[in-house]
Amino acid sequence: MVDLSKNPLIRGSFIIFIGSIITGFGSYFFNIAMSRMLGPIDFGILASLLSLSYIFGVPAGTISTIIAKYTAQLNAKEDKEKISAFVRKVFAQSFLWSAITLVVLFALSPYIKSFLRLPSYWPLFIIGVSFALTFMAVVLNGALNGLERFAQLTANGIVVIFFKLAAAILLVWLGWNNLGATTAITLSSIVMIVYAFFQLKLPPTKTTYTAKLTPLLSYAKYVFIISLCMAALYNVDILLAKHYLDPTQAGYYSVLSLLGKIIFFATSSIGVVLLPLSTKNQSTGNSNGRLLKLSVIVTTLTSTAITAFYFIFPRFTVNILFGAQYHAIIPYVGMVGVIFIFFSLINILVTFFISIEKISFIPVLVSGTILEIILFVLYHQNLGQIVYAMLFSMAILAIAMFIFLLLQYRKQFRDKH
Repeated sequence: MVDLSKNPLIRGSFIIFIGSIITGFGSYFFNIAMSRMLGPIDFGILASLLSLSYIFGVPAGTISTIIAKYTAQLNAKEDKEKISAFVRKVFAQSFLWSAITLVVLFALSPYIKSFLRLPSYWPLFIIGVSFALTFMAVVLNGALNGLERFAQLTANGIVVIFFKLAAAILLVWLGWNNLGATTAITLSSIVMIVYAFFQLKLPPTKTTYTAKLTPLLSYAKYVFIISLCMAALYNVDILLAKHYLDPTQAGYYSVLSLLGKIIFFATSSIGVVLLPLSTKNQSTGNSNGRLLKLSVIVTTLTSTAITAFYFIFPRFTVNILFGAQYHAIIPYVGMVGVIFIFFSLINILVTFFISIEKISFIPVLVSGTILEIILFVLYHQNLGQIVYAMLFSMAILAIAMFIFLLLQYRKQFRDKH
């Protein structure tokens, strides 16, 4: 009998899966703790800056993918000298990328401050340093991924999230408010870089190596577009709410969105499992129909169960997680659950299309992202308008993605017969 625990795919997927669960809980506890300690106005500022960082982080995430794939290619040849030379060279270049990021951020800071209606430049400048450091961190984490050091990669994420949580609670408790939270995020980025650097244990090398990354860059442009759209769907509403609503209402919406994201967190692990299994089926010529159907069913049932709880116990949900200061969001708790049912299904379909290398869905995803932004710009007078604009855009995109899926499968059926 085959020992599945020794299979690198199963073992690696399990380690990453467990790590994502732990870091996900840590991240949510961070947001819940900050929402309670900061209050609606300061938490609205923090949430908008975090959403901005997720969107700014898309290029860094794409670079991480390139580093991981190229390191894996070198690792397959067991060429430790070239791996060390490659990672050291790209890490050195990341200082330049970080510097450029800071310069661009400082140049745009008056416009960002005005758009987000921030009371001060300081939170933006502090978290901006974290934006810049991200380029250094993803090089090291991408290398760990490519070297299949999944345990070290997971440990890094766990250490960083709990350091950020502890530092933020301490600094906010000391009276630093959103400056304390943003400082904790930046410090955690430094911890991530230091921790990952020592985990890599790159041997000294005199080898000079010029990497030919052109084939990977061609692949990465599609990853970038997909990641940017998903990041925008997930975060642009927070940024626009901070722009259009008054500070207190923006804080309310940030917490409302956080409630919806609990649904996404509860179902995102399905996508984590779907990706390697679907990829494997695709490469071996096996059907993915049953796997996709099961993923959609489990995602729908899980997200619907949480949403039903939101509809039945909205006051209890708000009180237990965020406290009485957020009672204004109670009428919308159930509806935001419906929004994230659709978003969770969109995520499953996007994951599936990526796994089978079907990039022709990108125009549908881009169109849905643009629709969300347009509706938000048109309808933003209060929380109710925003919630229904989000509901409509997510529903339309989810339906469009399922129609695309059905058309693709019908075409495949015709081609085989």
